[in-house]
Amino acid sequence: MVMPQGLQCWDSAGRIAVDLTDYAIRYIGSTSVTFAAGETVKDVYFSGVTQDGSFITIVTSGVTANEYYCRAFNGGFTAFYLPITGSPAFTFTVEVYNFQ
Repeated sequence: MVMPQGLQCWDSAGRIAVDLTDYAIRYIGSTSVTFAAGETVKDVYFSGVTQDGSFITIVTSGVTANEYYCRAFNGGFTAFYLPITGSPAFTFTVEVYNFQ
């Protein structure tokens, strides 16, 4: 028997914000990303990542970790520091997933 799987999330108004019920999500792996003081962007090469079929989530908690985000490209992802000033020296852990 095949069991349906996926992820659905709604916003505070009850509107669907994410609907991944048509896809299975596969864990690819995790890695650490280190920003030196003053950096604002860093490319991280990671096998199996595709621009249209992957997502990266930051799993390190804390206020500083909330100031970063990641965006997939074919063959890896780019990590960004959101404030306009350079990053403090900081290392965070990410997990990488593919849609199937």
